[in-house]
Amino acid sequence: MSPHWFTTLSPSMQWVVVAASIVTSWLALFLLSKFLRTRNVEIGGAKFNKISTADFLHREGEYEFSDHPVFGTIEKLVSVDLYSIHLEDEFRDILMKTMVRIAWESYKENLNLFLISSKQAKNYLQLKKEMVKCVTSSLTEARKSFREESVPEVVIEKYLKSTNLFNVILLDYIEKISTSHRTKIDLIDLFLKFISSTAVATHQQFEFLFSSINGHLKGLEFKGVTCK
Repeated sequence: MSPHWFTTLSPSMQWVVVAASIVTSWLALFLLSKFLRTRNVEIGGAKFNKISTADFLHREGEYEFSDHPVFGTIEKLVSVDLYSIHLEDEFRDILMKTMVRIAWESYKENLNLFLISSKQAKNYLQLKKEMVKCVTSSLTEARKSFREESVPEVVIEKYLKSTNLFNVILLDYIEKISTSHRTKIDLIDLFLKFISSTAVATHQQFEFLFSSINGHLKGLEFKGVTCK
């Protein structure tokens, strides 16, 4: 299907399509858990190095993204929504809340840095480098904080693999639609919308994640609580 169909939708319908795509992606990750154990997919692989270096066709004035809805979504998730979600098992519930808080605080910080660095991007190659830097730095910093909080290593590795695969899908999709003469503003906006949609689907992500490694969790301890 041509990427142009997405641009014909209303903003609200675009949001629905993106959110549905994210949930579907997490379900696919769950079904592919055995595959992920045997193959480590990394951002920046040869498949994703072949990208356009053409200048953006449409020049526009700099757009201020600091008020983009993604930041409100992250803030609401960490400050409000996270505490209205409760997993039945106390161990999983505490672990999920800790990891979500760490991961999205890291993402928020790196998104702000991305908005600054992306202003210097003159073509898609430069912009994609900044996108890759944003998502990889977020994961690197989150991994460090997870370990500082004594999150079980098996959970950290599974989370990083599933999130990394989604990031590859995200960047590959943005690369494909970049050929439809999108402006720099369009591409940044779409990137931020995808990130925002992953925040909306965080609860489902962790349910899939815990289900895929359920047998490895029993007996582990986190913040004084043992997984039954």
